[in-house]
Amino acid sequence: MKRICAVRLALLVLVLMLAVTGCAPGMFGPYGDRSGAETSSEVTGPEGSAPEQDGLLRLWMIDVGQGDALLIRTPEGLYVLIDSGEDKTAAADFLDKKGVKELEYAIFTHPHSDHIGGAAEIIKRFYVKNVLMPDVTHTSKTYLTLIESLENDRRINVIRAERGVTFAAGQAEFEVLSPFPETEYKDLNHYSAVVRMSFGDVSFLFMGDAEAVNETELCESGSELSAALLKVGHHGSDTSTTSSFLSAVSPDAAVICCGAGNSYGHPSQATLDKLAGIPVWRTDLNGTIYAMTDGETCRITANKSVSAAPTKQPDALTE
Repeated sequence: MKRICAVRLALLVLVLMLAVTGCAPGMFGPYGDRSGAETSSEVTGPEGSAPEQDGLLRLWMIDVGQGDALLIRTPEGLYVLIDSGEDKTAAADFLDKKGVKELEYAIFTHPHSDHIGGAAEIIKRFYVKNVLMPDVTHTSKTYLTLIESLENDRRINVIRAERGVTFAAGQAEFEVLSPFPETEYKDLNHYSAVVRMSFGDVSFLFMGDAEAVNETELCESGSELSAALLKVGHHGSDTSTTSSFLSAVSPDAAVICCGAGNSYGHPSQATLDKLAGIPVWRTDLNGTIYAMTDGETCRITANKSVSAAPTKQPDALTE
């Protein structure tokens, strides 16, 4: 897989707790060359102790306000982070509480600050082995700070996030479905890294801020899109989650990451209407959302109770 040269400018669901201006393609090459209260059983030992050896994959959709931050822990105790929210320290503080020391992969889906605001702090506090980013630059201070952090830590293998890139963390397999390398998109959101994670027979689809144009491209590409859990694109905006795309994914549950009372009006009622009949979890209402799977079944719960949460969950697996 290629390394980024980010120039200077450059049904059963197993789960327990749970603006673009002036963007342009970047340049790449080698560097230098609804359930009740959160249960205490989520962590079986003190913070920082070894991960559970129970064969389960865990996923936290972290409540970081208006933004995305998702942490994955494989049964082998390997960690993958997808985005880091707007706040500079919220995601890093959450990782600290979970006893994370290093990340196998950090995926920063695109350069908007509500997805990379905490990225520099993540790189500062944790040993990050690999970073995936799309081939696009931005002029914001947040983006330039991230690029400076990557240039200062030459241990990090920086990989261009584009369709066809695959990698694994233990038993969890990841595939980047978008952006398409041959496409020049008009909006920074359209460069979002769309990632499908598979663990056994259970799959998760993480959409970043991908919008309708990406969803159409994905449906027409013949990509395998089915997923037990869909992280809804663009915080539930009406620019994403087309009916045809939702039909192709056919999720058992959906998660919307957005901030309470956000000024964007996320999620839109139009998107919520399309999701009618699917259990929907929202960080603005549910707080941090926790998913857990053994590769066959999946369960979701969260740390705040709300009517949007599923009313019934399978009993196949518990912590």
